[in-house]
Amino acid sequence: MSSVLKVDAIQNTAGTSALTINSSGFVFPKRPLLEVGMGGSHQTLTNGTFTKVAFSTVDHDTASWYDNSAYRYTPQQAGYYQVNLTLYNSDNSNTLLRMIGAINTAGTNYGDHRLWDIDFTLSGATGTTEPQTISGSRMFYMNGSSDFIEAYAYINLNSGSPKILNSGEMSRMTVFFVST
Repeated sequence: MSSVLKVDAIQNTAGTSALTINSSGFVFPKRPLLEVGMGGSHQTLTNGTFTKVAFSTVDHDTASWYDNSAYRYTPQQAGYYQVNLTLYNSDNSNTLLRMIGAINTAGTNYGDHRLWDIDFTLSGATGTTEPQTISGSRMFYMNGSSDFIEAYAYINLNSGSPKILNSGEMSRMTVFFVST
């Protein structure tokens, strides 16, 4: 004996929709996701030092878990999250020597969670003055209570103060819930 359940949506007891099914049979679960950007200004960093990226503009935060003053996303659902980070640096007057993008998940471990680490002085090179847009991604397990996600940047120039630029909304971070 077979049974057929015909529904268009599944809700919790409070009436909040958790899942929809369209007329073609596609299932669309409601999942936490985040997209943040730099806002209207550039961020100046201390040369050769890991600095938290000040993503001050929230484009999407379906679960309202992003703290816009601490620049921190604290998932309240345990599981695996895909984190994508893109940073744009351009300083035509100074030479870029090294650029690192990292994620902090529980204090000061951003050095262990590097999404990229590019040394522009390898193989005898002297660095670059060309603009750099670098992206990386990684999966993290979050415990659903105290673990958090913060973006960090390390930019080393031959002199001066490096900047993360907002030009064309090129510096961004996205976070997607993948699975429990």
